[in-house]
Amino acid sequence: MLKMPNWLSSESTAFADKMREERRIRRIKEESEKRAILVKDRQECIVKHLEARKAEKLEMGKAKWMAQSYRQKAIKVVKPIKIPKPKLSPEEIKRRFLIYYKKWRKKNPDKIKGYAKNFYINNPGYYKAKYRRNREVILSKKYGLTPDQVKALKLEQNYKCKMCGKDLVLGHSTHIDHDHITNKVRGILCNKCNLGLGFFNDNIKTLKLGIKYLRAHS
Repeated sequence: MLKMPNWLSSESTAFADKMREERRIRRIKEESEKRAILVKDRQECIVKHLEARKAEKLEMGKAKWMAQSYRQKAIKVVKPIKIPKPKLSPEEIKRRFLIYYKKWRKKNPDKIKGYAKNFYINNPGYYKAKYRRNREVILSKKYGLTPDQVKALKLEQNYKCKMCGKDLVLGHSTHIDHDHITNKVRGILCNKCNLGLGFFNDNIKTLKLGIKYLRAHS
């Protein structure tokens, strides 16, 4: 199969189309500027001619009417050529929309709150389903577990914290403890035990010193 040369790739053809469009727009601009200059010169010539005719008509009468009629003909505005706007790419349209949307959010915080409130009332199960989906993605990507495997772990622990033995409360109060080096899952802990291990940086020596300190002051 013949390979497409680099100069016929989609990027090069798009660049060539873009350059061709810019040259076309530049040519239209130059033509419109030349035409505007010619029209301006023509109008100035007509005004000078009218002023001369006006000076002559002042002696002959009907000068006011003649000057006014000729001036109205001279001041007719020539319609400028409409320069077509360059076509925007989808990425540029998206970028401009995001900039506009950010500005609109800053100007209309009350409207955003109202929209969110109405959406929450009209879609009561949306956020729960979204949290469930996000939780499943986090479990699969970060820990390599499925929701069924997490349930099996809780059942194995008899729905109790693996450190303190207290009952696990469903929701945000339960955490999957894992080794931050090997990423191996060690068990499911309550919120306090998980935070405690995190504050001690999973350091056994520091934990032993803490136990020694508590025994010395108990």
